[in-house]
Amino acid sequence: MDWEHVERALASREPTRVTEPAASRAAVAAILREGAPGLEILFIRRAEHEGDPWSGQMGFPGGRAEPGEDDLSRTAVRETREETGIDLSRDADRLGRLDEVRAMARMRPLDLAITPFVFRLRSREEAILSEEVRSLHWLPLDGLLASATQSTMQYDYQGTALELPCLGFEGLVIWGLTYRMFTNFQKLLDDTADPGTRLVREPIDIAALPPTTPEDGALCLFVGVVRNENQGRKVLHLEYEAYEDMALPLMKEIGAEARRRWPITELRMVHRLGRLRIGEASVAVAVASPHRAEAFAACRFLIDTLKATVPIWKKEYYADGSAWLEEAAPRVPGPPGSPGAREG
Repeated sequence: MDWEHVERALASREPTRVTEPAASRAAVAAILREGAPGLEILFIRRAEHEGDPWSGQMGFPGGRAEPGEDDLSRTAVRETREETGIDLSRDADRLGRLDEVRAMARMRPLDLAITPFVFRLRSREEAILSEEVRSLHWLPLDGLLASATQSTMQYDYQGTALELPCLGFEGLVIWGLTYRMFTNFQKLLDDTADPGTRLVREPIDIAALPPTTPEDGALCLFVGVVRNENQGRKVLHLEYEAYEDMALPLMKEIGAEARRRWPITELRMVHRLGRLRIGEASVAVAVASPHRAEAFAACRFLIDTLKATVPIWKKEYYADGSAWLEEAAPRVPGPPGSPGAREG
């Protein structure tokens, strides 16, 4: 994850607002900074206070707007300074805003709307915690975005054990409102990951694929091509079809997961659909990285995971007929007669 991707994600769409008017408003600050390695994001653990619905929980610094405080970004800045000593007005740039959320406490909605703002912190000043904050945690953004952090937790609600989604990272549990705000941010990042990930019906331009930056020491390129024989039968041509509404988002998720696992600077993943002749490229994956081991590993992960999980089907044509080939793609509705087709 890098600053360019974060800024692209925040600029990709207008954040949503709570539809029904709320009597009170609040704001929080999702603060990012350069870490070692990669970007870090700040969480606080709130102190234990009787009567506080979020007592002891992990969250972003922030709080309720004061009377006359119409600019909620000022609320986020003020509350962050009061809780942590970090002065965002002096040492940070505001990058954007996330979707507004309605507050919940103990499974009940509150008449309170919360607006999260994203900031880039330029300095590494020492925090001064208020009595409202028990501890402060700078966590690696890529680590939190990894699928392994997704978990569930038990929550007792009026004597009933509920299983709620959460993030688990190095003994810390992030759930509830903060989990909702973070996953909204994650969806923005995933949706804008790797614009070079595409499904196309025209021939793949291999020469235009390999991306490099001055930081790269390795470029790994995989190209799958149509061959003229399969299991002793002569292949004349083939066709690829996909469940496109599912396939492209899945490909982007795979790309995002690869970026979380390896230090990828550039990534391209393109799959061809429609009729292909012998010798034409059906799929291409290009990965640029500072080192060859990471580039090889990421490229292998991308093509293997694409083949195993993305709903794309291949039909081979022979002199004496044709056949859909059974591959590892999930069984979702596909073309009639294909491995993904539902039987009546």
